Amino acid sequence: MQGPVADTIILHQILAVKPNRSLVICDDTYVFVLLCHFVNNGSITGQVKMRSSKKSTMYIDINATVEAHKEIMNDLLPCHGLTGCDTVAVCYGVGKAKALKTLKTGKYPLDALGNTSSSTNVILQQATPFMLACFGQPGCSSLTEARQKVWSAKVARNVGCAPKLESLPPTNEAFLQNVLRAHLQIAIWRKAADRNCPDLDPEKHGFYREGNSLKPMTVAPGVTLVPADILKVIRCGCKSTFPCQRKNCSCQQAGTACTEFCKCGGATGHCFNAHNDRVNESGDEDEERDDVN
Repeated sequence: MQGPVADTIILHQILAVKPNRSLVICDDTYVFVLLCHFVNNGSITGQVKMRSSKKSTMYIDINATVEAHKEIMNDLLPCHGLTGCDTVAVCYGVGKAKALKTLKTGKYPLDALGNTSSSTNVILQQATPFMLACFGQPGCSSLTEARQKVWSAKVARNVGCAPKLESLPPTNEAFLQNVLRAHLQIAIWRKAADRNCPDLDPEKHGFYREGNSLKPMTVAPGVTLVPADILKVIRCGCKSTFPCQRKNCSCQQAGTACTEFCKCGGATGHCFNAHNDRVNESGDEDEERDDVN
């Protein structure tokens, strides 16, 4: 989160100096959104314009933009953070234009996101219907339900080809982690005018620690990635002497271990993908082989 946090220095400078006129030279969308937010809430009182760092004569009048779109300004910051930024994953097919169109309906308030007093349930109650509307599934009650409906619609249109998983809405479990990351990032942005970051633990908001780094958590620990009944359906057709070493193994592509349902035989055969800690009969780890499926 160093980038988004570091660039709040632009806000600090404007708020500290309080100039009558400011020109911000920057290419980051979230800086534009931050400027709009703080002009809208009255923290920045002078005239602010922004232009690209590239050779450009086009200037954006932040004050005029705020006045022209007053109806969405209170929720513009959480809308931007929730639909993807440097620290929050973008959902497939949900761009900023679609998000703004959804926001302009006035049906989906997002004021709880980034509010440090908001509970997880409250931010989910706001984030879920907003994102369902962005996916074109406002009648669904959850992201998992929307995922199933989108999958069914895609399969119906193209029976001979399964849709790519990344083209579907996320599951409830994956969506929760993304919302928590968005909540943390938006809280940091909301506090950009302050000296201190909000008192929120990243490890409770969609991240886990690995050494000195924070990495995004896909789903919470203990959540199974594939239901047991689905495992019975996913099976590969690998049948070489030492199968499933290459990425063209469908089980590897799905991120699952091979089972007895696969042509390779899974753990009952010589499958390389039967389990992560496969050892040969002598107890040593399998040596790399050049056999291909």
